[in-house]
Amino acid sequence: ALWRARGVGIVLGHGERLLRVNPEFGLLCGRTPEEITSLSWRDLTPRDRHDRDLVMFQQFLTEDSASMLTELALPTGGRRPVLVAASIVDREGPRW
Repeated sequence: ALWRARGVGIVLGHGERLLRVNPEFGLLCGRTPEEITSLSWRDLTPRDRHDRDLVMFQQFLTEDSASMLTELALPTGGRRPVLVAASIVDREGPRW
């Protein structure tokens, strides 16, 4: 049910790759799910956020979860603020 919830973007990833996204995440990004899965998380965030976001990503990989406020880079050149809550879903992966 959460996968189809309005206003809740969900991403499944591995390392820096985005493996699967729900349609709502596509709407938030202004892209199709197919476009998004051909990108990395760095492609979806503004360049000036990469260093800060990388710190969160590394924390999340060592502590199993993390949350932060960041922005998505829209294909129009705009930005959209988002709250990210991330968790490891497969320790063998690590998938998130």
